[in-house]
Amino acid sequence: MLLILFYAIIDLSTCWFDPPTTSTISRTAPPQLNATMIAFYKLSISLAFFLLGWLARFYEPLGPSLYWAMTALLPLTGLVLILLFGARVSRMLDPADDRPMKDRSHG
Repeated sequence: MLLILFYAIIDLSTCWFDPPTTSTISRTAPPQLNATMIAFYKLSISLAFFLLGWLARFYEPLGPSLYWAMTALLPLTGLVLILLFGARVSRMLDPADDRPMKDRSHG
C-alpha cells in the first residue's frame, strides 16, 4: 500500500512542478534550443518514471528500509552531478556567448 501511495504522490506532484519548470525553460533557454530543451526535460521525466517502475522490483528482495534508501540516493546523485557539471552547462547555455567573436573583445 505504501508503494502505491508513493507513486500516486509522484504522479500528482507532476501538476505542481511541470508548468513552472516548463515556463522557466522556455524563458531562459536560447531561442534556437528552446523546443529541444523542453523535449529533453520531458524525456528525462519519462525515463525517470520507467526507472522508478523498474526499481520497484527490488522492494521485496531489499526490504522497505534498503529500498527507500536506494530510492533516496537517486536525487542525491542528481544533486552531485548538478554540483559537478552545473557551472559548465550554464556557461554552454549563456546567451552572451552567441555574440560574434569580434564583439566579444569589446566586453
